[in-house]
Amino acid sequence: MKKFFIVFAIIVLTLFGYSWYRIKSGSREFRERSQNNSQNTQQPSPPSSEEKPPVVSESELAKLKASGRVSSDDKYYIKNATPFSKIVSLETGEEYSFKPGANYTQVTNLSWSGDGTIIAHLYRVPDPNYVGVDILNTATISDVLNQKFPNAQRVLSAAGKLDYVWLDANRILYYQLLNYDEVKKYYRNMNVTVYNTKSETFEYPWKTSSENIYSVEISPNKNKILYVQAVLDQSGVTVGREYVITNLSGEEIKRLTNYDSQWYK
Repeated sequence: MKKFFIVFAIIVLTLFGYSWYRIKSGSREFRERSQNNSQNTQQPSPPSSEEKPPVVSESELAKLKASGRVSSDDKYYIKNATPFSKIVSLETGEEYSFKPGANYTQVTNLSWSGDGTIIAHLYRVPDPNYVGVDILNTATISDVLNQKFPNAQRVLSAAGKLDYVWLDANRILYYQLLNYDEVKKYYRNMNVTVYNTKSETFEYPWKTSSENIYSVEISPNKNKILYVQAVLDQSGVTVGREYVITNLSGEEIKRLTNYDSQWYK
């Protein structure tokens, strides 16, 4: 009988010990599993997609803006390229060729309107009537994106020497130098005109006759003009040159014998 109780006690203790071991092991596994789950939840999930780098760097964008090549809405910029410039999206980097006419041989002096919707430019074509002549025209940003230019063959103005500035969002101020003298090396005539891109009308503020012109400058604030004029003696021989400052109507403000880089002040 005594042996029976001893065997029974050993069996009970063995079962109790095994049960206790299982409980302890389960508790430890539970803690380890909980810690692993906690660590997994704390680790950040990888990004779903990488951020695209900017089309141009900040420093390059600043240079483009300083040179006036970025549209006012910061969506596009003019990229100088050969033989034709491109319009580039600052959002996607997509490039659009700026060649409005298939017969264009050259496009220069691209610039944005104040609202960033129109691009003025000068172009050349191999037409016998326009050999060596710059032609002024405009195109919209929609024309560029669609690569369809309904006004590609339009001639707003044409001259052997022509340049322009935007007066505001809609108006272009430009000058023409006409009738170049191959011997004297100056132009016989000069005109100043304003074109309104919204109303598609012209204004003619220039009320004077200016002759024998070498070159022209428009002031930064766009309210004065300086032209370099040949000085002739009574027999028509060039004896010098003068620098004439006028308003946009051609009324003379000052005449200089030497060039002054601050002439417009």
